[in-house]
Amino acid sequence: MTNINKYKKTTAIQILVLFLIIALPICLFSQNDTTNILNKNISLKIKNGNLYDALITISKKTGYNFSYNSELISGDKKIKINVKNKSVNEILHILLSDTTFCFKVISNQIVICGKNEDNSIFENSENLNYIIVKGKIIDSKFNSSLSYATIWVEETNIGTISNSDGEFIFKIPYQKKNKNLIVSFIGYKNLQIPINQLTKYNNLLMLDANVIPIQEVIIRSSSPQALLSSAISLIPNNYCIQPAYLTSFYRETIKRDNNYVAILEAVVDIYKTSYSSDFFDRLKIIKSRKNMNYLLMDTLVVKIKGGLQSSLMLDIVKNKPNFLTSDYFHYYYYNIVDIVDFDNQSAYVIEFKPKKYIDDELLYSGKIYLDIKSLSIRKIEFWIEPKILKKQGHLFIVSHSRKFKVKSQKAIYKVSYKELNNKNYLNYVSADIEFNVRKRGELFFDKYNTLIELAVNKIDTTDVERFKYKEIVKSKKNFFDIVDKYLDNYWGDYNYIKPDESLQKGIEKLYQGK
Repeated sequence: MTNINKYKKTTAIQILVLFLIIALPICLFSQNDTTNILNKNISLKIKNGNLYDALITISKKTGYNFSYNSELISGDKKIKINVKNKSVNEILHILLSDTTFCFKVISNQIVICGKNEDNSIFENSENLNYIIVKGKIIDSKFNSSLSYATIWVEETNIGTISNSDGEFIFKIPYQKKNKNLIVSFIGYKNLQIPINQLTKYNNLLMLDANVIPIQEVIIRSSSPQALLSSAISLIPNNYCIQPAYLTSFYRETIKRDNNYVAILEAVVDIYKTSYSSDFFDRLKIIKSRKNMNYLLMDTLVVKIKGGLQSSLMLDIVKNKPNFLTSDYFHYYYYNIVDIVDFDNQSAYVIEFKPKKYIDDELLYSGKIYLDIKSLSIRKIEFWIEPKILKKQGHLFIVSHSRKFKVKSQKAIYKVSYKELNNKNYLNYVSADIEFNVRKRGELFFDKYNTLIELAVNKIDTTDVERFKYKEIVKSKKNFFDIVDKYLDNYWGDYNYIKPDESLQKGIEKLYQGK
């Protein structure tokens, strides 16, 4: 990502259904004001579906959410049902085929739980000083996962993101228990739900898409280049001009073919310099760990450009690449292609792509999400087209043995920002790099992939001082501790990105190989 370094100095409505996944055996819990929904008669017809589909259908018919333990109840269980005018209670017993389960109604949730089981999110939380919220975020219409959604506690600087499967784990300070949980995703209405209505298990949160007809929005300029020029000039107004601390979670994974060969993680504090200054950001490690398959890593003859320092350079509002530099606008086509909802505000979607290949210039394609009102850059997704990567892919490689031939195959980047007190701060960055390695004289190659992620979990603007030199991460220092077990509680009260299903399996294989 040295090209970004190069330019550093030079240049809906509401939630339809809240699904909670809890895992416990269940019994009917009667309360005069809550059991009526269980006695309500509905009809349900599913020819070829699963339990998950059936519960979503019941939720939409009743307006009540579900909670169940996904370890005891499989949402993938095949279902075929055709009933008319049966009570919700009867239908649930038919679907589960198990009379040991019972149903408890809490607020607007139907909880599938065991006798005498406490499903409260506050269980033991006073001892921990924080509440653990687990969940998955999906589209309310198509039930598809919403990857990298932003989750935070209202009126605070505390947040996290969902993983590529839409799942998240969020540790919330106990004193914030009476506030609302907010979830946002591009193109969707924000979801808002009281934290005290959630359970201690996996909460499935459904967001409503929000389509904004482009003709309903006044476009202030017919030129996307003019919009971007204005956005760049307004950076001092839209982004923090005072230093801040960003407590963040970092993860770097390396795969050879389909096998994980290295997983490196850290909780870091970032000293974020002003967006109006040329000073570099600094970071220090709070806690870190790594695991590697050294047998496979022995064959990793390529060193790519990545790591913690590169993740900081991906803050491209501060470190502008050429597509955000007016001197390079004439190298690109820019077009306004859509208007979407972003954190309950409207945003232009500006697509860009190179006009033609230029020697010694790394040009990108992508999308810029630009707030219509403030013209702040809220998110950018960009990548390098294969034909350009084929010619300039060597820029990603630090070094490799001459016995091997290396070809870059993919380079995709994502950067998002979150607004806090009318200023935007870095929220999430990722870099997904793929390349092939083949030993000279041989036919077959190995495919390597590295994914770098940095998620900001807390922002602090009070009493911010520059880190001491001895505290900061040096670019060549190996700061990851080797650990023997991959434990979820390793991070204590720090938030982290929940491993997706593929990574979780990779973690298990790595530790089985120890």
